Amino acid sequence: MDTIMLQDNQLQMQVTAIQYIPYHRCPKCGALPRTTETGTWIRPYQDWFGTALSGWLDHLGYVHFRCNCQHHMQFQGALRVAHLGDAIVPIHFDDGSLARQVGWEIATLNAERVRQAVTFLAQYADPAFTAGNDWLLQKLCSLVAGGIGPEEARRELQQWIERQVLRAEFSGCG
Repeated sequence: MDTIMLQDNQLQMQVTAIQYIPYHRCPKCGALPRTTETGTWIRPYQDWFGTALSGWLDHLGYVHFRCNCQHHMQFQGALRVAHLGDAIVPIHFDDGSLARQVGWEIATLNAERVRQAVTFLAQYADPAFTAGNDWLLQKLCSLVAGGIGPEEARRELQQWIERQVLRAEFSGCG
């Protein structure tokens, strides 16, 4: 394995590339984000073959925009990102050229890129966005963005309220 070539795999990320869900925009044209069919902001990456990327599935996915910008050869209007909580940064995978040169599998090299991106987010992203999800904010933004309809939002909010009441009663607060 050529360690000098692996140094070329060090991602050159900039703090200005970090964005925060649900406030993210298309980095090319500034288009607003859109949710998936299920109302989520990130479509999870699928590792169908159990590669080295499977260890990073909680931090890898795609965000979609209301545009047709070409961010990757195979995707229009979508951007592959590494994420930590609601902080995201674009990530570009090796197409195999560097992996072949250093004698690694493509997925192993790309898993290393995800690790670097998540480490970068942990160091430089706003901790208020990396700490976790604000479920209510996510649902309201999804409603505004058209990812879920008003009736579904009302139903999910009602279920959430009922769970909170049950928790309060169970804990002796009610």
